[in-house]
Amino acid sequence: MATSFQVVWGLVFSAHTGRDDALFGYMTANRDVPIEGVGDIVGPLVNMILCRIDKSYGSLADMLSRAQDDFLESLTHQHGLIGSVLPVRRSVMSLRYLDSRVARVGNADRLRDGGIQLEQFWGDDPNEWDITLGAQEKSGSSGHDVIHTCIGYWSDSISQEEA
Repeated sequence: MATSFQVVWGLVFSAHTGRDDALFGYMTANRDVPIEGVGDIVGPLVNMILCRIDKSYGSLADMLSRAQDDFLESLTHQHGLIGSVLPVRRSVMSLRYLDSRVARVGNADRLRDGGIQLEQFWGDDPNEWDITLGAQEKSGSSGHDVIHTCIGYWSDSISQEEA
């Protein structure tokens, strides 16, 4: 799923910038780092990885294959500092997978096994990015995965028609 969204976002971003070559960053949760007890760490372990999608790679299948290869190659650099890399045109993509133990009730995520329950009453997610793409995958009640997506943008940077 992540590779597909990267390619689609690269194509959207490419159309927005008018360039064949799109460079953007995406957030990773880093919960798979080889640290003992990483699953018990409280707090964010997020990092940003850069992704480059070039329409000149050829067909959509070629772009998907190249994006997957680039991702695998990037794993050795996933803990580098984003500040050491040039700005990536103020865009970001965020992918999330919700644990199947979490049930969505209205605006609340609740653990099905009776664990801690958090309820969101109100939320605002301002950030410094001109354009954001959010994708969230969750196991559906029918056994099928459900994907929710949203695009956010600052209206002083991008028109509603462009978004």
